[in-house]
Amino acid sequence: MQLFSWLSQKIVQLSAITIISIGLTLLAYGIYLVSLIIFENYDGYFQFDSDFGMFGQKYGALIIGISLIIIGIFGILGSTAKKVCFQRGFLFLHHISVLLFGILFIILFYLLIFQAKDYFGKSCESTKNFKELSDGVKSANESFCSISCPCNLDPTKFKDKSVLKGKIGFSNSLLPSNVQDCIGFDSEKYKYPIQLMNILEMNFSCSGWCTSTSIFVFSDINRGNTSGLSCFNKFQNYYEDYVTIMGYISLGLGILFMLSFTFIFCLYCEKENLKKKKAQELRLLYQ
Repeated sequence: MQLFSWLSQKIVQLSAITIISIGLTLLAYGIYLVSLIIFENYDGYFQFDSDFGMFGQKYGALIIGISLIIIGIFGILGSTAKKVCFQRGFLFLHHISVLLFGILFIILFYLLIFQAKDYFGKSCESTKNFKELSDGVKSANESFCSISCPCNLDPTKFKDKSVLKGKIGFSNSLLPSNVQDCIGFDSEKYKYPIQLMNILEMNFSCSGWCTSTSIFVFSDINRGNTSGLSCFNKFQNYYEDYVTIMGYISLGLGILFMLSFTFIFCLYCEKENLKKKKAQELRLLYQ
């Protein structure tokens, strides 16, 4: 019985430490996002019609991270507290929390593995979000390295120079190296595609949204040849792999938290048994 009680305590502590670790990671990421918003006026988010969706993208990680850290601390305090009143209070708060997060992670596993992949299984213009990206990319491709916006083009940076056919540009630092620096391009109207496509080009070496373009339009044309894949396809492949990994991680966390939820009952019962045993010993002592 003592071994089982010890095991219950360790599992509860493990789930608490796991929650704190996740919370610290989300807190750090949340601080990073907030710093981008404050200092760099970052706006490269997926666009939602509701204010709640945008608020969640910007500040959700920060809020959830702080909440998880507090919940994890409750678990550690509840599993180690000597006084019964403190233990029960902290364990109760942790108990409810691990139940909610256990259910949440199992639901998240279902959504990621069985539902979320359908989102990127659609066409590149199937959502309002994708359509805005597609329109912005089309406008950028028409403007950049054209008569209306000659670009700062250095042919020596390209291994395959055939991709430069039809492009108007000269090796001159006074000319723009990306479309957002073009005078005739409406950077304010296409602010969202600019920021998101810049990130995708830099991280995936892709170009274009629905179809691949021969040059980097949003980051720096002189980065050389692209991967030859459109950013939609590249991100789609990455997203599918990422979703699968995150889905099974969510399942593992869900199982851990549900185990913790079960073993907290054991800690309750063990403490109650100890209390009864002490009361019995006191009665025998005074008899």
